[in-house]
Amino acid sequence: MNSRWLAVAVAAQFALAAAGALAEDTGTRQVPIWLFDAQVRAFAPGIEGIITLKDEQKDRLGKIYSEVFGQNSVALANMVLQDARTSLMQRRAAAATLTQAQETFRTSSREVFTPEQQALIDKVYAAYNEVSKAAQQELVDKVKTQFGAKLDGLLNADQKKAMARKKTDIEEAQKKAAEAQPPATAPLAAGDKPEANKE
Repeated sequence: MNSRWLAVAVAAQFALAAAGALAEDTGTRQVPIWLFDAQVRAFAPGIEGIITLKDEQKDRLGKIYSEVFGQNSVALANMVLQDARTSLMQRRAAAATLTQAQETFRTSSREVFTPEQQALIDKVYAAYNEVSKAAQQELVDKVKTQFGAKLDGLLNADQKKAMARKKTDIEEAQKKAAEAQPPATAPLAAGDKPEANKE
């Protein structure tokens, strides 16, 4: 099970536990941990404590959660991800099911939060996505630079020349393939009609 599927499975498990606590709890409590993705929580433990929910909000969230995660397909998907005997295709389908369920819950729950609460949640996700994207690009650049340095010390002069020639061949092939593609047709503006074929 790769990290993405594991994160989805963990998120589902946390959601089940939080839903039980949500149903039994009385009085004002903090946002349950399943309002934020597992990746966000992993890098910001306790992030769920930034918002406090009222009883009415908790009840509405509990109902939405039950409708989304209470489906048999979602429960089955969670079981598939936790079973090492399942196939790669089955795990991919299960991960897609749980990801869709999480997105549905997140979208449906937006109407429960106050504008201020939702704005804060959106800012948290925006901050995480910004940093995550930058970190991924930094990792790509670092691997490219350091791997290139390793190869420079590993390969002899002839091997480097052969590699350069192959790179040129690949780039030329890609250029020819791009040139062979038909030009994109601009979409018609509102009210425009396609021209009739000319004989």
